[in-house]
Amino acid sequence: MKVRLQTSITVLLVGLILLTVIALGMTSYHFSRDSADQLRGRILKETARDIYGEINRLLDIAMRQTDYTRDRIEDGTVDPADFPAVARSWVRPLQTHPELAFMALSLKNGDTLRMGRSRDNQIYIQEWRLDPEAKTPRLKLFDLKDYPDRPRFSDADPRISEFHPHPIWGTARVARRGQLLWTETYGFLGEKGHPGIPGTACVAALIRKDKSRIGALAAGVNVLSLCEYLRSLKVGKEGFAFVAELHDDQPPSVIALPSADLVWRTRTKGPRAGDREKVPTAEINDDRVRAFMARLPEHIDRGADSTFVPLDFEIDGTHYCGGYEYLRDLPETDTPEWIICIVMPEKEIMGNVWRNNWFMLGLGLTTLVLAMLAGLYLARQVARPLEQVVGETRSIGRLDCEPRAPIHSHVQEVTDLGVALEEMKTSLRSYHKYVPVDLVLALTQSRQEARLGGTSRDVTIFFSDIANFTSISESLSPPELLAHLGEYLEAMSVATIATGGTVDKFIGDAVMAFWGAPLANPRHALAACAAALRCQSVLHELREKWRTAGKPMFTARIGLNTGEVVVGNIGSATRMNYTVIGDAVNVASRLEGLNKQYGTEIIISESTYREAGQDVVARPLDWVSVKGRTRALEVYELLGLRGTVAPEMEAAAQVYAEALKRYRQQDWQHAIELFGEVTRQRPQDPPSQRMLARCRTYLADPPGENWDGVYRPSEK
Repeated sequence: MKVRLQTSITVLLVGLILLTVIALGMTSYHFSRDSADQLRGRILKETARDIYGEINRLLDIAMRQTDYTRDRIEDGTVDPADFPAVARSWVRPLQTHPELAFMALSLKNGDTLRMGRSRDNQIYIQEWRLDPEAKTPRLKLFDLKDYPDRPRFSDADPRISEFHPHPIWGTARVARRGQLLWTETYGFLGEKGHPGIPGTACVAALIRKDKSRIGALAAGVNVLSLCEYLRSLKVGKEGFAFVAELHDDQPPSVIALPSADLVWRTRTKGPRAGDREKVPTAEINDDRVRAFMARLPEHIDRGADSTFVPLDFEIDGTHYCGGYEYLRDLPETDTPEWIICIVMPEKEIMGNVWRNNWFMLGLGLTTLVLAMLAGLYLARQVARPLEQVVGETRSIGRLDCEPRAPIHSHVQEVTDLGVALEEMKTSLRSYHKYVPVDLVLALTQSRQEARLGGTSRDVTIFFSDIANFTSISESLSPPELLAHLGEYLEAMSVATIATGGTVDKFIGDAVMAFWGAPLANPRHALAACAAALRCQSVLHELREKWRTAGKPMFTARIGLNTGEVVVGNIGSATRMNYTVIGDAVNVASRLEGLNKQYGTEIIISESTYREAGQDVVARPLDWVSVKGRTRALEVYELLGLRGTVAPEMEAAAQVYAEALKRYRQQDWQHAIELFGEVTRQRPQDPPSQRMLARCRTYLADPPGENWDGVYRPSEK
């Protein structure tokens, strides 16, 4: 019997771990038990992560197809009433992804198109159109090659009365524009006379920009493929994993087991007799599954952070260990209410501890040494290089192109492949230093070439500049300046990218970045504020390092503004730059320069402060008319994130705000007192000192009746 390489390595490594537990047990029984418990948790959690990844892969297939078709219909590229055109766009996804069970489109008038798979995996097409005379839906069934001219079957089909309102189209009625929802698992409608495939469907409502509903769209994922994956998954020797679904009005139900026949059976009654239906938990022919489901808590916290919850139970004196993990939300969509469940006999982990330690000591040590030598040899020769190749290939797919140690193997082809991968990564590293990685990933996934053009979008723009850079640069030689500036720009870039920002460009010592594009981020203002604070924190640490090394200090001034801009590819057909343009960009640049006027480090606009909300602490600085604009702006100094600012600083900010209010009311004396109180609490507070001096000037020489409280700086 031939054994797969992957199975051989897995069995070898599991045996190595078990033998290690035995060896440790010779020294201390309790130490061995603790080690075994840790091993159990690791195996269960890693298995749960593997299943989680497979589920995400399956669901992503339906999400991408649903999202793609919806966008083409809503933007007018495809006419939803043109069923043949819609069907042609579905053929390739169904042929490429065997996990995709069907795709369906239903219009507001009830006309429905559905493309699914037969039992022999052939694609067929179903059309339901309302018979105007009989007032009943008429089904036409086509083979793919005969559509839309020669139906294989045409007759009234009462199943549409159940198919249309539930469960797919009922879910679509509550979906918002751009939202993807998931149905509960159920037996999909099958080809007439044959059982359908069970699964879950990704549902989207078709809503035009004028909010008119066109209909609904769905793509179903085959959970039988998930059952097949669970059957191939190794969880120890006798362990297994399964997936259950939560319900709002009834106990959880099992939807996927290594043996699909245990959880999905054929209906025998009703209008959908012959189709698939779930087996109730109490009727599943597996004591372990029933016992596990009985031990689940009545209410599972679906809002908590993702975590693996241990769950142990006993059947007829046999102890089982396992646990469950609630499926987290996928990016930009809801997630089916599923939990990943894992069960394995406790004896698989603890059996070696219970054996006679002294009897196994000599044999265990000998076997351990042999197993380690064999495992190292095999992994070093074949398995490990192949795993490295797979890992590197996946990293390249995610544009993770960091250099790593060369892949070595006695197999020449594996070594050559490793060299080729490193050469590819070298080219990609150079490429994505010029282009935002998120943008490159989006273009790669869409399989489209970058084109000139842009769209209007609300973003938050970041500008930073180094104070007194010109004088500092004169004290350094060009190589020293380049190295010093490079260290600074690297730190600013890392802090920006870590919060989801896109570094647009470096303008000498200045940095321009933005949040909210190319990937949408509803909290882009908060992310930009967090990045600005992180930049100043990292720069403070760098100054300590530079002071020790005797290097010049860099002090950064940062300006943030939130507003509508044009974002996209700007330039020529042969050379373009992904950037943002608009008045909001100019304002952000002016706000950065205002720091010099007030002696501050981070100034944000009123729109940024309003978008960031209660998650940040900021104080109003002044009403300012920046150069190039006639309308005044209320500007704020960003002090920190909520919960990180000292109480005395918040109190001083409130006093400053009250002083600024008195200043605008021309109550100079009261404003002087309040600004003076701030300077007494915080002697090193330049804004208070500047406003105090301004109030004293106005007290001695009032500005006049036309004074509007707006400060108009003469510099940028």
